[in-house]
Amino acid sequence: MTFGEPGTWSARVHDLKDVEAILDAFRAHGHTEVRSYAEFCNSQCSPSVYQIDTARVYSGGTSEEYLGKIDWEGKGLKLETKLYPTIVGASGVTGANFPQFLKQLEGRTSGISSATATDPVTHTPEGLRKHLLQSLKALNAESLETWYLHAPDRTVPYEVTLKAVDNLYKEGYFKRFGISNYAA
Repeated sequence: MTFGEPGTWSARVHDLKDVEAILDAFRAHGHTEVRSYAEFCNSQCSPSVYQIDTARVYSGGTSEEYLGKIDWEGKGLKLETKLYPTIVGASGVTGANFPQFLKQLEGRTSGISSATATDPVTHTPEGLRKHLLQSLKALNAESLETWYLHAPDRTVPYEVTLKAVDNLYKEGYFKRFGISNYAA
């Protein structure tokens, strides 16, 4: 199930009442894991705690905004989100050529959030802070259960990225940190 604004890439559920009904239905039926854009509780969670997994890139950024409009805390839900870099050196997309990259996508940018389209996501300390705070604002949250880096940004040394992540953790923006789509 993909929540978000009508017309955004991958969004199929557009009504907030439907979003809440779907979340309530999964909880009522005891589901502990849903492999989709909203994931509940992995195997480490207790049956009474459900987690929603989202990312800023899902549904052009509107998945986070939709989830921020429902009473997720009142439903006993915990939030996780991911940050996907738009500056991923291995793909050839860098800060210098990002505008040209977007031009190549003309007509196909509905999957890119407006924030990402005008402000590339990097794993610099400033970029991490800025985009984490944007996600928290969209989710209407002060803190996350888990914050993931959804893929590496090979233009920034890992040591720089992880030091910045540690600082954000120490500031209380998330309880756990994870990575996905990184080579072993």
